[in-house]
Amino acid sequence: MAATVPRGRRYRRACATSHVGQSFQHLRSSQGPQRVWNRFQTIVAVGKVAFTTAPYSFAWTTSVAGTFAITAKAVDNDFAATTSQPVTVNVVAAPNNVPPTVKITAPKNNATVYRIFGTTIKAEAADANGRVTKVEFSAGTTLLGSDSAAPYSFSWRPSSTGNQVLTANAYDDDGAVTTSAPVTVPVR
Repeated sequence: MAATVPRGRRYRRACATSHVGQSFQHLRSSQGPQRVWNRFQTIVAVGKVAFTTAPYSFAWTTSVAGTFAITAKAVDNDFAATTSQPVTVNVVAAPNNVPPTVKITAPKNNATVYRIFGTTIKAEAADANGRVTKVEFSAGTTLLGSDSAAPYSFSWRPSSTGNQVLTANAYDDDGAVTTSAPVTVPVR
């Protein structure tokens, strides 16, 4: 990543690949007393860190696998600012990670759900070599909600009638995701 600020100062990226749980050094400079803001912007999180002394760097550790666009903003003493072009960072699950297990325990397959009353979707999830960070509940391709602590559940009141296919996705602390076997429920 490079951001050119007034007076010709330049900032460069150090690397653009990281594993979940490992540090990512993304900005370094040995140039003068500038203030640099770093912005991490993805669908899931936005963060901001300010530095006032060189060299400018930040160790970023994430528990979420995915693709991130990272930019750096440099501001000089006169408040003139320049933002770098984004650098795409792909964070992948750590090698040798055992994915979590997940199973919907309620409602049972073919159990009738009444729209007016709704139901609680419950799931069991575990991770053999780490911890489960969240379980997401879906009906078809629609994300209904999530729960980050056991026992994992979500109160669901369907908006329409007909057959619905429920699934749960379990995420672990190394970035692996497992989808449960589907549960089909008729909604009346």
